[in-house]
Amino acid sequence: MREELIKLRKKEDLTQKEVAELLDITRGYYGHIETGRRNPPLKLALKIANLFEKKVEDIFLIINETNCSDKTRKAS
Repeated sequence: MREELIKLRKKEDLTQKEVAELLDITRGYYGHIETGRRNPPLKLALKIANLFEKKVEDIFLIINETNCSDKTRKAS
């Protein structure tokens, strides 16, 4: 997620502050989303995707917890 958001933001020549203002959130909160420290709620994820004219799944990695658990067990 981190790399994709940074790439999209820079492609549009926007700062974190500008993106945050467009999304009506704080720059700090957006920064946490961009670094992966926070996961945005669905409504915000949709706004971010819409801002960059992308699908949510193109920006945010969706992990199926069942598959993740299965892979972890198989690796053990």
